[in-house]
Amino acid sequence: MGEPQLNIKDADVTAMVRELTALTGESQTEAVRKALQERLDRTRTEQTPNAERDRGSTLADIRNI
Repeated sequence: MGEPQLNIKDADVTAMVRELTALTGESQTEAVRKALQERLDRTRTEQTPNAERDRGSTLADIRNI
């Protein structure tokens, strides 16, 4: 483990991680890893040109309702 470690000092974040791990049975590391991966995946998808085009056509569809 030559990489620097993350040390989060935020009571709300700590409480959310504890709640999530209690619900899922995952370790804190795994819970944070999955949450970050899901957010990265969503963000990358939202930033692709196709997603932008699809979002625009969805908004146009909604306006036509």
